[in-house]
Amino acid sequence: MRNIPDLITVSELARLINVSRPTLYKYKEMYEANDTELGIKYKELFDFIEKCLVKNEIYNYTNNIFTSSDNSLTDKLKLDENKELVTLFNKIIDNKEKINIELLNQYIDEKIKEN
Repeated sequence: MRNIPDLITVSELARLINVSRPTLYKYKEMYEANDTELGIKYKELFDFIEKCLVKNEIYNYTNNIFTSSDNSLTDKLKLDENKELVTLFNKIIDNKEKINIELLNQYIDEKIKEN
């Protein structure tokens, strides 16, 4: 992974995403290890930083993603004690080009109707 301070200081990035510097380092380690317990929005943040060319883009990205008032999905995933949902969502996101999302959605709807 690209070194974060190449574009932005660790302190700045931690402040932008509302985490401590040690937490940010931990998330970076999890990202580099492909740890499935890393939250989706943090994985996407590090993916974005890999491709990013200028600091301003990071500010815009974090402003859009980390200041959103709707963190309900993220909050629900944090409550998933056995991490099955986190693993599932990461698998779907990582393979979205190979998955028929519409078919998956229909399957889920059918299962909901059965119960």
